Amino acid sequence: MNSKKLKSATSEIIAIGNELLIGKTLDTNTNWLAKRLTELGVYVKRAMIIRDDLKDVAQAVNLSTKSATFVITTGGLGPTEDDLTLRAISKAFRRKLELNGDALRMVKQRYEYLCRQGVVDSPEMTLARKKMATLPQGAIPVFNPVGVAPGVLIKHNDTLVLALPGVPKEMYAVFDSIIADVVTRIGRLQDIEIREIVTNFRDESKLAPILESARHEVGNIFLKSLATHFGKDVRMKIRIMAYGENRMNKIETVLKLLKDKYGVQILGD
Repeated sequence: MNSKKLKSATSEIIAIGNELLIGKTLDTNTNWLAKRLTELGVYVKRAMIIRDDLKDVAQAVNLSTKSATFVITTGGLGPTEDDLTLRAISKAFRRKLELNGDALRMVKQRYEYLCRQGVVDSPEMTLARKKMATLPQGAIPVFNPVGVAPGVLIKHNDTLVLALPGVPKEMYAVFDSIIADVVTRIGRLQDIEIREIVTNFRDESKLAPILESARHEVGNIFLKSLATHFGKDVRMKIRIMAYGENRMNKIETVLKLLKDKYGVQILGD
């Protein structure tokens, strides 16, 4: 991929696992990733949750790589048969799966460490353990200092795909170890400013047309009322989000417009 930042960085997140869709496990990974990516200036276009189904995961990966410069998957990198994310990526990109020497050393190193700690009985590299080092051709393993299964970085056309472990602490560690390199390669990052204000409005339906008008007047800005329960003491919040060099000016313009033209009282932030 050309390292020049030619277009805005966009991302999609694919969370994989039956446990997410049956309600057994709460998908906190997507929430964490969306926050981190937004802070970095990467626009998150879409997030999906997919069952442990080879065809469905491959289709989701294909779909996302057609519309984003950076695709992140979470889950499905382990040693069991239903850990099929890398098989799905291999299928989506029509690449062979192969035992990766660097990944094998990473997995071996972790099992040797875990054996010394008394966590596992043997450091033997079984077929199930080698599975975690079997990657799509051309993929780069990313060391996992918390668990065992490496993260996997792979380039497909103009998109970078990062496959992360599903266990949150492992996912955080792998993401943080590689993201500085990724952001230099995925396109033009956007400076972002997010402001939340408290208003005198109690009814979202009355605030909605005001925000719509202000959005059209200023242009290229995100305005959203934050719904809550009805009540005499309710005070509606508004979230304002702006990108780019003029982001601060746009936010100040919106605030002035809301106060001076539409009579919105700003009670705090």
